[in-house]
Amino acid sequence: MWYGSSHSTNLDAVATFLEYAVSGPKSVELITGLPAYAATASDWLDAQAASGYWANSDTFKDVVDTAANSIWPDWGATLSFSSEPAWAEIVAPALADGKTISSVADAWEERYKNDAQVNGYKVK
Repeated sequence: MWYGSSHSTNLDAVATFLEYAVSGPKSVELITGLPAYAATASDWLDAQAASGYWANSDTFKDVVDTAANSIWPDWGATLSFSSEPAWAEIVAPALADGKTISSVADAWEERYKNDAQVNGYKVK
């Protein structure tokens, strides 16, 4: 997965890079799973079907494409917020001070809960 920061001083370059990373000429060769970008996904599925690796290669693309388009639109494999700030603000400084991850686990967990709630998740 690729993403760019809205804090970048050159958002046009970020956009160009991200577009290249998900749809550039080498992406179909290098991407290891079904790409989210539809045009690249179609080319990737063609390459997989042509590889002869999969049983029933003739129907592989249609089956995977149908399954991918049947996923509930509100489902996501990633959080709608970044997990990186909690690590950078709580865990990394603790490690730099010689502490263990377990010594800050409660604070780290609390930060995730707070971030989740702010982003609309119901935390139990």
